[in-house]
Amino acid sequence: MSVRIAYLILVHKSPAHLVRLVQRLQGPERVFVIHLDSKIADPSWDDARRKLAQSNVLWTERVHCEWGEFGLVQAMLNSMETLCGSGFSFDFAVLLSGQDYPIKTNEYIDHYLAARSGKCLMYVHPFPNDEWKWQGYYRLATWRISLFGKKRRVIPARFSKLFHRPIPLGYRPYGGSTWWALPNAAIHYIRDFVKNNPDFVRYFQQVIYSDEMMFHTILGNSPFRPQTGNHYLYFMKWSSDPHPAILTDADLPALRATEKCFARKFDDGVDAVILDAIDREFLRSSE
Repeated sequence: MSVRIAYLILVHKSPAHLVRLVQRLQGPERVFVIHLDSKIADPSWDDARRKLAQSNVLWTERVHCEWGEFGLVQAMLNSMETLCGSGFSFDFAVLLSGQDYPIKTNEYIDHYLAARSGKCLMYVHPFPNDEWKWQGYYRLATWRISLFGKKRRVIPARFSKLFHRPIPLGYRPYGGSTWWALPNAAIHYIRDFVKNNPDFVRYFQQVIYSDEMMFHTILGNSPFRPQTGNHYLYFMKWSSDPHPAILTDADLPALRATEKCFARKFDDGVDAVILDAIDREFLRSSE
């Protein structure tokens, strides 16, 4: 069963990994939209562009990206705009980072998505979100004053549930993981909503970790209403800091046990052989 998939890939390092990722996912009814962080000027990316010079690989307008900042959201919006303007008729758009890798075959991914046709596959919760500090409200836009050269909260973060700037349109906040797979109709809905609601976008330019909230809030208050909980496609192992741990050979049993389609994140500087092991064990022999 073939599903038309658009992969939107956010990249800031490891051009060789990006080439390997795209080549592994290549197939009929596939398109790749790549955003390369505008901070990156390494000439090694020229070689990656040459290797990926194919009609179904598109490069979108670049912006500066920092963890937790709105630049990540803008990179996603640019990727959506490039995808929608490409003329490719897709069933799902799957957001990946340049440090992700598939742990299932393309056939498995097709069947996985086909069985969830039309659904927004996200890790998402409405506020109050007990999984986040202060139920997530501290992330919302608030009132600030300039003090000692920095913008500081007027109201302490622990009171943020009661004292925060309301979201435009009276929307209830939602939040979750940055990474998602969304059906065609949801992508077009987000694209049109953003164009028609500039005040909403400006609000989310002022929140903390907007990449974990803006799309979730749009869809959570829309007819799509993604199901609360963990319904995304990615295996991650969390470390003690707020970032996923780098996966190594020791994680192969956990990768073997999961039904997820992708894993993140990988780094050749930490473990240079795990992708070879994944190719041998998961991608060539499993269905």
